[in-house]
Amino acid sequence: MQNNDKKYFIPVDGTPIEVSEEVYRAYYQPIWNTRYHAQKNGECRCTKAQLWKCDGVCPGCPFYAAGKKVSIDTPIGGEEDELTLGDTLADDAPSAESILMDKELLDALYDELTIPTDSRTGILKAMYEDKSVTAKLTVTTYKGSTYVGISERNCQIATTSHNSRPVIEGFIYLDTNLKTTAVTGNSKLFIQNYSNLKVTPLTAKPRNESKITGYTVSCNGVSKSSTTAKELNLGTITKSGDVVVMVTVTDSRGYTTSIKKTITVIPYSSPNLSTITLRRTNEIESEIQLIFNGSYSPITIDGVNHNQLLSFRYQYKRTSDANYGNFVDILSNLKMNGTSYSYSNLQLMNLDVNMSYDFHIEIRDAMEKSVITDLYYLIPQGTPLVSLRKQKVGINNPNPQSALDVTGEIHMNGFPVMGIIQTSVEDDVSLNSLTTQGIYFRRRVPQENMNYPALVFGMLEVFSCSTNLVIQRYTARDSPFDVYIRSKVNSSWNKWVKK
Repeated sequence: MQNNDKKYFIPVDGTPIEVSEEVYRAYYQPIWNTRYHAQKNGECRCTKAQLWKCDGVCPGCPFYAAGKKVSIDTPIGGEEDELTLGDTLADDAPSAESILMDKELLDALYDELTIPTDSRTGILKAMYEDKSVTAKLTVTTYKGSTYVGISERNCQIATTSHNSRPVIEGFIYLDTNLKTTAVTGNSKLFIQNYSNLKVTPLTAKPRNESKITGYTVSCNGVSKSSTTAKELNLGTITKSGDVVVMVTVTDSRGYTTSIKKTITVIPYSSPNLSTITLRRTNEIESEIQLIFNGSYSPITIDGVNHNQLLSFRYQYKRTSDANYGNFVDILSNLKMNGTSYSYSNLQLMNLDVNMSYDFHIEIRDAMEKSVITDLYYLIPQGTPLVSLRKQKVGINNPNPQSALDVTGEIHMNGFPVMGIIQTSVEDDVSLNSLTTQGIYFRRRVPQENMNYPALVFGMLEVFSCSTNLVIQRYTARDSPFDVYIRSKVNSSWNKWVKK
């Protein structure tokens, strides 16, 4: 029967069950055909109001009436005008319509099937490591107390992230560096490159019978994981500003839940000297000059700077001595401008012109009570521009050893005169960069990718009239004393050739 809301019902054991229109019509079409012809032959007295009671089986029906007798082959017309009475007789084989209806009814039954809570819990426990499993459902049908049959179907039992992912209450974070917390006064504030971040996840709860398998904490590209909700240390934070900390909890099915918090990291760098002049007057006198500019980082919290310089001092020693002398603090002599400072003393002290000295500057601010900024410099011995000794002349050399003893490069008619470079080629120097005329030494096995012709000890000779017209010759120190030559024209080096 059809109600006014366009809903469709069929009777099952006397109870109307809502079905789709397709099932409704598949169920009633043969009944309608049978009733149509039965009424046409005077065999049915069923009224339209009682139509819903009709099941298409006339014998035994209270509305059945014996009609005229006709041959089953007699055309009786009908909706298609080709029907015979035989077409209305019952067929023991199931019709296509009945098969379709049975399938639709069974599908509807499976769709509406509700698994009992106990069974559901048992299934979820069995699949605590699986997001989905394949199961077999069996439906046993009875009509009253009469067994009808069994239907089985394979189905997919699946969980979803929305309903099954774990739940976590949050996490706790703090700075474990006592030095930085002493400056900030707040373990929830962090100082760049110094604060140590520790994160403790709060309790996480699994869902739908899964188990918690791990916790992961991530911050500024660093991640740490644990199978328990114990504290995780991520070390120092190198980024400043607003930094995101994320905690992710994972269950046995692989479902995850992540929560984030933003922490404040105050920018900081060690005190520095942007410029410094530390030298002898005129490069040769005993008088020492010290001039510098520098700055330190503010640690600003709620508009107030919590950092300051605590000391600025120096000490020195002869290069040949093992130990430095006492510190001299010049903090009170600095000119301060906010977090910038400067100093100028052209008569700092007097040092022996015949000796070289090591100079050590130490700077401490509130952040670096124990970690100190150390800067080291060399004050060479006094070197006069021209020195005259008995039958000897020194250029930039106070103690000439020959008639003319020059420290530095020599040019003639605007061109460099080839000399010996006393220092060896350092590890990080590529031979491509050596275009100044002279003789160089490599006292260790060269590193790769530094454009040596061979990875052996040796001597390099450079001949040049400009940086774009250069010839290099490299001679191995040890037998068989292989010699390699190459040239540079404009900006390109030719390949080494073994001679």
